Amino acid sequence: MKLHYALIVLLTAGCGVARADDLSRAVRESGVQGGVVVHLHCGDGSRTAALRLDDRFLVHGLDADRVNVAAARELLQKQGTYGPVTVDWFDGVHLPYADDMVNLIVADSLGGVSRDEAMRVLTPLGVLMLGGQKVVKPWPEAIDDWPQYLNKADNNAVARDRKAGPPRRLQWTDMPVWCRSHMGAPTLASVVTAGGRLFSIEDAAPPDNPFLPARFQIVCRDAFNGKRLWTRPIPRWESITMYIKCQPTQQQRRMAVVGDKLYVTLELEGPLSVLDAATGRLLKTYDEPKPVQEVAYADGVLYLNVGERFPSAAYNIVKLKGKPFVPGVIPDGPFYGAGFPDGYAPQIPDKEKPTSRIVALDPATGETLWQTDTLVKYTAASFCVQGNRAVYQTSQGLFCVDAETGEPVWSVRKPIANPVGHDSLTPGTLPNTVLIADGKVFSVEGKPNASVTSYADNTLRVYSLDDGRLLWEAPARGNYESSSDVFFIDGTVWVGGEHPTQYDAETGRLLKRIVQKMTGPMGHDRCYRNFITERYFINSKTGGADFLELETGNELPNHWTRGGCGTGVLPANGLVYSTPFSCQCSMGAMIQGMNAYASVPRLERSDQPIPVERKPRLEKGPAYGRVAEPTPAEADDWPTYRHDGFRSGITDAEIAADLEQKWAVKLPTRPSAISVAAGKVFSASVDSDTLYALDATDGTILWHFTAGGRIDSPPTYYRGTVLFGSRDGWVYCVRAADGALCWRFKDLPDRLI
Repeated sequence: MKLHYALIVLLTAGCGVARADDLSRAVRESGVQGGVVVHLHCGDGSRTAALRLDDRFLVHGLDADRVNVAAARELLQKQGTYGPVTVDWFDGVHLPYADDMVNLIVADSLGGVSRDEAMRVLTPLGVLMLGGQKVVKPWPEAIDDWPQYLNKADNNAVARDRKAGPPRRLQWTDMPVWCRSHMGAPTLASVVTAGGRLFSIEDAAPPDNPFLPARFQIVCRDAFNGKRLWTRPIPRWESITMYIKCQPTQQQRRMAVVGDKLYVTLELEGPLSVLDAATGRLLKTYDEPKPVQEVAYADGVLYLNVGERFPSAAYNIVKLKGKPFVPGVIPDGPFYGAGFPDGYAPQIPDKEKPTSRIVALDPATGETLWQTDTLVKYTAASFCVQGNRAVYQTSQGLFCVDAETGEPVWSVRKPIANPVGHDSLTPGTLPNTVLIADGKVFSVEGKPNASVTSYADNTLRVYSLDDGRLLWEAPARGNYESSSDVFFIDGTVWVGGEHPTQYDAETGRLLKRIVQKMTGPMGHDRCYRNFITERYFINSKTGGADFLELETGNELPNHWTRGGCGTGVLPANGLVYSTPFSCQCSMGAMIQGMNAYASVPRLERSDQPIPVERKPRLEKGPAYGRVAEPTPAEADDWPTYRHDGFRSGITDAEIAADLEQKWAVKLPTRPSAISVAAGKVFSASVDSDTLYALDATDGTILWHFTAGGRIDSPPTYYRGTVLFGSRDGWVYCVRAADGALCWRFKDLPDRLI
């Protein structure tokens, strides 16, 4: 449910910031339960660490006095808290963050920072705690959440979001960088968002070896800045041997966010549980009914599909191209014998006629309000509800029941088939789409005895929600290995397929067809359902996230970012979320990772230049022009990442065949790769923003240098200096002998993400 908040100011008792415990109390009184916290005018940092109540918080102190910044960094490093708590200099006027990035600002006073500037960087529902006052940034009416599969329980997958649009600015980025494999289960199984949080079910096992067992977990991130708030392991999920293009649709309908609660199945074939959305703490598990295959929520009631799952057993589909992965293995094992069968979750075989039922559950008591009789071959994710009517589809027809009692209202009894994917040989990844809108039921129906296909040749039939009368019908071609797109918006229906097509919802009259000009370099649509906003149809003809303006048909293709198989991209919270992928078809230029993108107003084409205020800045340090011994790197050194500018990873140095440990040093956080020159080993403590120089002989720490942001990679040594970049946007040059700053350079605005 979307909530609209007014800007409010509340007086809070004891919110002065004289002591560290006052700052902790300010965080609690703010109501913010995790994310990015800014301590404005932090001084020497003696109170700043108190803002980090637990691991859900990332604290950034700002001060306009460089002496204070240096003192604060030294203090926090001695306390061992630098990393989750960091400090940097700012000009006293402009906050160095992108829009909608900070969850909480705590300050005695704003000083030279304007109230508008503080509101600019706060996320929707973000809080400013200012000298005893609490100010909440309202939730914009122009943005929408996406709290369950297909947005709401009516299955009308339309984002009522007028801000989400073609991606032009990176809002945040996170792991995983890649989907694990093109042969195994997709890394992300489901994504929903509500209340400023983004929830996903994802595989945390490393992508380095695609045959390793999965490690699925629920991950909660802040939706606006990507800060990980909590994770919770899932003991048993899908086998990693499920083919990537065949993500079972029912696995994407396993989460529903309602207020401060997340309803989710904590195992693949188990009961429903309730988690605290802010902390991940388990609140309740409903012992019955089970196994739960789908979760939906509407008007205070949980609706579950319980029983045997829709046919989805697309395991061990390995395209060998005539060669086994590993010579000599037993070919009937997982991944043609290359896997680890003892480590995988059990594979779930398909039933020829799976049976299940729809159960309406009271979320407060767990009481079953009603349930259907046994359903044979229920169409996955077809259940939808709006008001006092609920509809679902099976192989025997389309059925409408009273949403409050479960009593039958009407039915259209006839054989209905679901298309079968050409890779999966099951219908589990491309079941028929069914939704309710405007007093009508929009039902995609496959042909009985339909052939195996990549693009299903379906029919959209529109029925009266009152009595089941057929009103009109139209073709509804499926997507590549996924369900047909059907969306209701403003009295019209958009249907996907080869060309997005708009119909009058009352009569079925064709209103518009958008024939896309940009349809490559990808040879087919991506393997996921498309989505729509009030302004754009979002498909993937280029292989990326392509935006079509509904009103004008204008195309804004973005082949450089794509969503992962099954989940795709998600428009919500005024942003577009792109999930990790593994496919390398028609790659070209491509951004990897779990990303959130912001758009810009008045965008007319994808390559339209975006004005950026450039301001080249060269700041000279105490070692500027004072490198006493500009010694070049020697032949046996390793002066840069992977040795040289070609990133060859090759050295001419002789290395003994038998190695033994000579020394070991533990840095405050995870270390970067290393570079070696001038008798020193250089490595960054990545998450504490600090570069270390160690004596190459015994590992003694010789010096360290702290930047204003994360340092992800080792420096490059050059004639007595080391050069490196930081996530604060600066390029640094420090003296190799003692770590003194020579200079730093920046050419872009201060907009941290």
